[in-house]
Amino acid sequence: MLEEFLIFGGYPKVVLSKSREDKIKELRDIFNSYIRKDINSLSRRLDAGFILENYVLGEIVKANLSLYKLNFWRKKMGAEVDFIFQNNMELIPTEVKYQNFNQNKLSTPSGLKSFIEEYSVSKATIINNNLSLRKKLNKTLIDFVPHYFVSQWLKNNFIKV
Repeated sequence: MLEEFLIFGGYPKVVLSKSREDKIKELRDIFNSYIRKDINSLSRRLDAGFILENYVLGEIVKANLSLYKLNFWRKKMGAEVDFIFQNNMELIPTEVKYQNFNQNKLSTPSGLKSFIEEYSVSKATIINNNLSLRKKLNKTLIDFVPHYFVSQWLKNNFIKV
C-alpha cells in the first residue's frame, strides 16, 4: 500500500482505479488537464517583459556592483528606462525588452531615446532576445545585448578588476 502511494500519490480517482494501467491513465489525465495547461512558454505569457526585467535585476544583484548606484527613470508622460547605472558623473541607461530585434530595421525604444536626448550619455544598452550589435545614435554608443549574455555583459562593463 505504501509503495503504491509513493508511486501514484493520493489522488482519489487514482487510488480507486483497479489496475496499474488505469492508475497511469488517470495520472496522465490529471497531468494534461491541470499541470500542462498551466505551463506556458515564456513567449506566450503576457508578463514576459516583467519576468525578463526581474531576471536582469537578479543578475545585477548577483554581480554586486558596489561602485554603481542603480536607479530607474520615468517621466510624467510615461517615458521610462528600466535601469540607470550611475558611477560618479557617468550614467548608463539600460532598457530591457522582451522582443527580437531586426538588424536591418533597428529602432531605439522611445524611453531610452528620450533619456539619451535629455542627458547626452555616451553609452546605453538594450537587453533583448536575440541581437548582439553595437550602433551609434548621435553621440551615444548603444549596445544590443541578448538576455543570455547579461551576466557576461555585467562582468565586462561594470566589474573592475
